[in-house]
Amino acid sequence: MFERLAVDLAAGNAVRSLCVADIDGCGSLALLLGVEGGANRLFALTANGPVPCSADAFAAAEQATTSLAACDIDADGAEEIMLAGTAGKLGEGRAHLIDLAEGVLHERLESDRATALGRLGEARVCTLPADRSRPAGLLVAPRGGPACLLVAGRNGLADLAPGLGLAEMFAAGSLLFAPLFGARAALVVLGEIGGSQLLLADGSGVFAERRQDADTLLPPARCGAVLGSVAHEGFDLFLGTSSGPLGLFSAADPATPVDVSPPLMATPARVTGALCADFDNDGADELFLCCSGEPNRLFGWREGGWRPLDLGAATLPLGTHELAAVLDLDGDGCLELLLFAAGDERESGLFRAAAAAGNGWIRFLPLGPSGAPARGAVVSLFAGGRWRRRLIDCGNGIVQGEPVAHFGLGRSAAVERVEIRWPDSARLELLSPAPGRLHRIPYPGPPLRPDEAR
Repeated sequence: MFERLAVDLAAGNAVRSLCVADIDGCGSLALLLGVEGGANRLFALTANGPVPCSADAFAAAEQATTSLAACDIDADGAEEIMLAGTAGKLGEGRAHLIDLAEGVLHERLESDRATALGRLGEARVCTLPADRSRPAGLLVAPRGGPACLLVAGRNGLADLAPGLGLAEMFAAGSLLFAPLFGARAALVVLGEIGGSQLLLADGSGVFAERRQDADTLLPPARCGAVLGSVAHEGFDLFLGTSSGPLGLFSAADPATPVDVSPPLMATPARVTGALCADFDNDGADELFLCCSGEPNRLFGWREGGWRPLDLGAATLPLGTHELAAVLDLDGDGCLELLLFAAGDERESGLFRAAAAAGNGWIRFLPLGPSGAPARGAVVSLFAGGRWRRRLIDCGNGIVQGEPVAHFGLGRSAAVERVEIRWPDSARLELLSPAPGRLHRIPYPGPPLRPDEAR
């Protein structure tokens, strides 16, 4: 399916994390690569492709930036970016919260908290979107201490984690936030040691762990991906491990997620990343599995089931890539697959499905009340007699993708209806939106002022 492009975004660096965000509030997106053994790299995403930018505040050369996530905490329309990592050769690691204000990048995390988070060990960060019970924030889960949920407060940043049942979490290998059970928020904390946790929010916003008897509902896992379900009106969850069978879990019933993975998909592999997207714009989804030390895998929803597909140039049978991401780098409606290696083997790869340019597509960028990307929103598209769904990415603790819902349309360019549901339950319906373009969708309600966010 994939052909290789002659572009090297890593420039010989070992990339450990990735984030796509709107850091200036102008609607243009930027790509930030978290690097080990050097300065992080920042790119402006333009119609001519990624353009390198100089941004010393994002450099964080004193550490290996192993986790990135963006969220508009202060409701100014621009996303702040949290950087977390491990100590590098130049000193002790720190956490950073970078904000662009009046054209200048500023550090917004208090020195004591930044140092304390660095001392607690490698952390995972994801966005927790606002709903009716809580403001938007960044969930930071260090390996050696309690998690914190940073939100805007009257006197700086406040931590809501203790009051929401989020402080005491297992060491997270990966994090996923998604409305897995209809509109009900779920936080999945993936871990290979001690198992994975499924935390469901109640009506007051408190997250409580869902268990079945004495065993956790979900098995130990290293990484995961959220897939629009073909069996119910919601999302399913794929879990990847470094040993043991892989699993695709149907979340139709919150009491008992059911493993529905076909045998070929469940075959054990050292999966380091999982992505669901329509890479070739044919109107059917694909699931890409990034595997370290063995061939990568690709499955497509074909003829009523998940079938293995030929990866082409992205197979990389001897690859040691540990990070995978998907985004449209130049706004042409064709998704690029990014693969990065960690450690001493620093080869990166950029791939595109050859058939994508010949098929139709449509993209949606929902905006929140502040005008920033509405992470956690669900975009549902009805075309060709069936529904398809996308979740605006909140990040998995390592990679946070573009805040855009991308749909391939195949040879048919007709879209009958689109429904968008925000995390606070606001809804909007679009009839027959024009294909072949990115639609920016304003929040269907009053705007949020910064003082209201606090």
